[in-house]
Amino acid sequence: MQENGRNGHRDRFTGGHDAFAQGAVLMTVFINLPDRPTVPDLSREIYSAQPFARADVVEKAVRDLTGKGLVRCRGGLVAPTRLARELWPVRW
Repeated sequence: MQENGRNGHRDRFTGGHDAFAQGAVLMTVFINLPDRPTVPDLSREIYSAQPFARADVVEKAVRDLTGKGLVRCRGGLVAPTRLARELWPVRW
C-alpha cells in the first residue's frame, strides 16, 4: 500500500496512472510490430507533447510490464513476450 505524504493516506491515483501507462506502452509496442521501439521512442510516441517530462513514467511502465512477463527489453529494444501475444485480443 502506497502512502502519500505525512497523512498516511493511500495515493488512489497512482494505480490508475500506472495502469494507463502500462496499457499505453503495451498497445504502442503491439502497434509498432514488427519493429521494436526503444523506451525513448515509446515516450515520444505516447507523450508527444511532453516526451521528456514523461520518460520516467514510460520507464516505470516497461519495468512493471517486464516484471509481469508481458514485455522484454533487450539491448534497449522493447518487445512483447509470447505470453502477451497470446493474451492480446488481436491476432498478429
